[in-house]
Amino acid sequence: MINVRKPTDGTDICTTNECKIAGSALKENLNDSVDPCHDFYAFACGGWEASHRIPNDKDRFNSIDILDDKLLDFMRISLSKNWSTSDSNAVTYASDLYKACIDEETRNARGMTPLIEALKSVGGWPIMGQSDGYNDSEFDWKDAFVKHVIKSDSSPVFALTVGVDANDTLVNRFYFGRSFFGLHRDILLNPDDYPGTNQAYKSFILKSALLLGAKHNLQTQRDITDIIKFETKLAQFALPEEDKQNPIFWYNRMTFKEFNELTDNRVDWMNITNTVYNELNETIRMKGNDLVIIQDINYFINVTQLLTTTPKRVIANYFGWDFVRHMGAHTDKRFRDITFKFNQIFTEAEKDVELWRTCMDSISTKLPYVLSRLYVEKQFTQNDRQEAINYIRDVKKAYYELIEGNDWLDTNTKNNKQRVNPKKWPGSPSDVNAYHDFTSNSIIIPATILKSPLFYSKGPAAVNYGAMGSAIGHELTHGLDDSGVKYDSNGNLKNWFTEEAKERFDEKENCFVKQYSNEYVPEVDMNLNGRNTLGEN
Repeated sequence: MINVRKPTDGTDICTTNECKIAGSALKENLNDSVDPCHDFYAFACGGWEASHRIPNDKDRFNSIDILDDKLLDFMRISLSKNWSTSDSNAVTYASDLYKACIDEETRNARGMTPLIEALKSVGGWPIMGQSDGYNDSEFDWKDAFVKHVIKSDSSPVFALTVGVDANDTLVNRFYFGRSFFGLHRDILLNPDDYPGTNQAYKSFILKSALLLGAKHNLQTQRDITDIIKFETKLAQFALPEEDKQNPIFWYNRMTFKEFNELTDNRVDWMNITNTVYNELNETIRMKGNDLVIIQDINYFINVTQLLTTTPKRVIANYFGWDFVRHMGAHTDKRFRDITFKFNQIFTEAEKDVELWRTCMDSISTKLPYVLSRLYVEKQFTQNDRQEAINYIRDVKKAYYELIEGNDWLDTNTKNNKQRVNPKKWPGSPSDVNAYHDFTSNSIIIPATILKSPLFYSKGPAAVNYGAMGSAIGHELTHGLDDSGVKYDSNGNLKNWFTEEAKERFDEKENCFVKQYSNEYVPEVDMNLNGRNTLGEN
């Protein structure tokens, strides 16, 4: 039960400007010509749908998109200013980076030259021919991998990251996982089910290679075929989506020495890691008994074997394609056009987003706290923060009451996960989102989402509970979803359920899986995978 706070003047009517704005927006969202008893959705949302159209550069549009657009506009104006030397170095750097990114004239004048030179620095892309710098006798995939990790967003075949150890959240460790493929795993493994998509992918690789100087001949076609065959083999070794949330598969902690032995010493993973550190001019060096976390053991066993039997040219071509796929958007409009054409297969967008938006997204990913500082200083007040804390407190109280009142958790289990880590800051305040961080046992509600139409710090409580309150409640429940139940109150990967509670949870979980797996989606002629969607159901 949530106790709604009333206005301090003793009335039941809120007359603040924010209340008036919220009330007007709520009224405009309705379609009062529809009988709510007949079609409540059309009654509640009909006005909003009639007054909002999906922009032609998007495939969806909702309240989160409205907030994101407002944020991007604010950031664009802020970074377009001429910052002085007395301002923060980080802000000045972000501003210079943004201005260079949106300089279409310079981009077009440089063309593909920067990308070609960058490819040469990481070992080349054989498909381009003699101009790419590739040397078959000198190519070593391990050296090339290190260069890719250091010099680009590309991390071909394997992904090397640093994160909190899910079983010891006071320590950061290296995680070794697989990289992202150019196509979804299911599409690579079932090409006959997606003939148009696979043909478009081949065309995307070809057009990219031609832009960089490749010839449209049989060798180029063979190279493209080999790239896709190699990527398909990688997909065969990768975990399916339904297993990626299971720590039995993705959490395997071992020493570097054990990791090397796992892959029959075909690869010296400690040497690769230390080479990355050395190239970055870092003094840190890993030792053989240092612990690392392997996210898919079978993938590493099989792929390292695959790399020893695959021709160097095929590996180099795959590495080069991964590099181009990640870095091509930083060149001129021609590459962005062919990328958009390919991506249209997966979206209903009619035109590509404007360059300034792409640049802003890139900078917000690379320098999130710089943009967060700009936003919080100008757009977020202490009153906004305190009001948000009040609503979070109220929803948490109601959530705990629900936990106490349920009939499938026993008393010991109910009392286990009731602590959070208030000192940790796992996300960026400039994210227009909300989420649950399991390793800190925390929910994150960034400043940028605490604005209308989702939140009015001086507005009506009922609207705030219905909008932001539901988001807060949603994130809280992730602590008891199929992933959240695997983490204890310290954020460690540990079973904190009693055996009885675990059996009841598994029973209810399987019920959800069956229910959603029975849902048929006519647009794609498929049923949902209830296991994949379980965390949000």
